[in-house]
Amino acid sequence: MTFNFLRHEQQIHLPYCEGEIPSADRSGTAAAPPPAAGSSAAASDSVSSDPLMPKGLEDALRIAQRSAKFLLVYVHSQHHAGCRLFLDGVLSDASFAAFLSEQVLVHAVDVDSREGRYVYHHLDVKCFPYVALFVKRTRLLDLQGDGLTLDLVKSELAWGIETGGAELAEEIAFVREREAREWERLQHQREFDEAMRRDAEREAALAAERAREAELQREREEQAAAAVRLAAEEEAARQQAERDAAERVRRLELDKQAALAKLPPSVATAAADVATTAIRLTSLQGSRCDYAFETSQPLSVLYVLARSRPEYDGRPFELVVGARPPLEVVRDAPDRSIASVPALLGRVVVTMREPRGASS
Repeated sequence: MTFNFLRHEQQIHLPYCEGEIPSADRSGTAAAPPPAAGSSAAASDSVSSDPLMPKGLEDALRIAQRSAKFLLVYVHSQHHAGCRLFLDGVLSDASFAAFLSEQVLVHAVDVDSREGRYVYHHLDVKCFPYVALFVKRTRLLDLQGDGLTLDLVKSELAWGIETGGAELAEEIAFVREREAREWERLQHQREFDEAMRRDAEREAALAAERAREAELQREREEQAAAAVRLAAEEEAARQQAERDAAERVRRLELDKQAALAKLPPSVATAAADVATTAIRLTSLQGSRCDYAFETSQPLSVLYVLARSRPEYDGRPFELVVGARPPLEVVRDAPDRSIASVPALLGRVVVTMREPRGASS
């Protein structure tokens, strides 16, 4: 048995379901009927003021009709002791649930709710408990009052079910015909959708294949263009390197020529009053040359000599004096003479080396 509580507020569950209707007042005092829809007490909570209110009962009737089943409507009042007795003695009885079986849907409302007040007035409920049996939208019977025993309710409902059976059978036939048409329509729709899906997959596969081929072609073209650019860049870099190397050689030769032009001639013999020093210069490549300078010459002439050598390749260097440590670094100083560095006097070895730190 299926219960439908299509409420917009608090749901009321029969004991067959997950919860229960709130416990009733067992004092036996009947509750006053709910305020009428037009009264001042219900002015702010009336059925007519809420366009959504009829949806509970209307939806229950619609679902029951579409399901080709009867609808049992139960109106509950927690202030009426008879309702609790009805719940315990009728609705909670296992034989009653089996009696309803799958033929009946149940829609239960609490009269204290807005929907309950709507159903109360719409069905013209006189007293509690109240049940009504519908087939489609036709009310076959209603039962109300404290004398509703299990046997009485089952007997009356059996009569109602038998009375409405023909109309329900027509509805069942109509529903089955409608379902058959709908199944056929859905089957055709599924076949059409499947055909469309296969066509779409085929088109998508072809499009993907075309896209992959286009991408591969684009990659091949890009790789070819990149190879051409790389070859051109490498050729341009090679030619530029050759030009740079030629320019360095040209400038180095000019520097060597300028150094030779500034280099004073080696002193072969000197007057008795002229002091000289004999320099043996060792280049970065290890070659040696001997040169004699007057000690009055500036220290910079030693660097001029080093830069004028044919094997000099343009690398930066510094000059050191001595054959073994500690070696003294000679500064490229035009304002100091050779005579100012005692280590350079006499016959000395001057060595070119790559710079290793600040000159002293």
